Amino acid sequence: MVFISCQNVNEPDRPANLISKDMMVDILTDCYINNAARSISYVKLKDSKIKLDSMIYLKYQIDSLQFTQLNEYYSLQFTTYLDLLTQVEKRLEKIKERTDSVVKLNKKSDTISSEPDFNALIESINSENIQDSIE
Repeated sequence: MVFISCQNVNEPDRPANLISKDMMVDILTDCYINNAARSISYVKLKDSKIKLDSMIYLKYQIDSLQFTQLNEYYSLQFTTYLDLLTQVEKRLEKIKERTDSVVKLNKKSDTISSEPDFNALIESINSENIQDSIE
């Protein structure tokens, strides 16, 4: 027996509070940075009670419901979402290149400390006017 079924996908309506694609790239970039921070320093973040998602909502003046609606709306537009994620990937690569070069410089200048100076790293990234990193 062969069953053939059609799946009706209900696409969400365009959100009334739709943000630009550029801002969505900024938000998604920060989300990926936050996820990386969680995977590296989960215990430190938990102990310090830092809520990274709340920082994103505050920074972009959105709430969790709006983010979910925006992400759902854009993700169901495959080509658009793929373009957004490609832009996010390019931004993350730029941040990684800058971060790697700063860490490399810190290792050369300070052979005693094995940990990079994260304050100098953040300052260096900010000085490059990369707008999509969490401050």
